[in-house]
Amino acid sequence: MIKPDFITMNKEELRQYVIQNQDDKDAFYQYVDRLKSNSNQQIYSHSLCVNETEKVIANYVKNNQINVN
Repeated sequence: MIKPDFITMNKEELRQYVIQNQDDKDAFYQYVDRLKSNSNQQIYSHSLCVNETEKVIANYVKNNQINVN
């Protein structure tokens, strides 16, 4: 069996492949590496107060030009 080229798969395609081929450790590690390399991900403390949370959300919306209407 020829393995697909994981590098050319988008994240959702790779995710589906990993779900369907749970014994394929190479695919799993490639998927985890892809998740870890997501540079858009930012982690915040769960202890932010409401005002701080609102500021973070407002800043995200502003920087990503999201229309919330």
